[in-house]
Amino acid sequence: MGNPAIDSLRAKAFDLSESDRAELAQDLLASLDGAPDSGVAQAWETEILRRLHQVDDGTPS
Repeated sequence: MGNPAIDSLRAKAFDLSESDRAELAQDLLASLDGAPDSGVAQAWETEILRRLHQVDDGTPS
């Protein structure tokens, strides 16, 4: 079988309610993403505003 600690955690996780398991799964998956890139949010904000201006002005993308 696998790692005993993982097996124990898995068994405990399956005893959780569905919503608690979903929250745990989300937290575990998020932990695999690593640290967020500090410039990404600002880059998306800039791009969204650029596209909105294009729509407002009627210019092609």
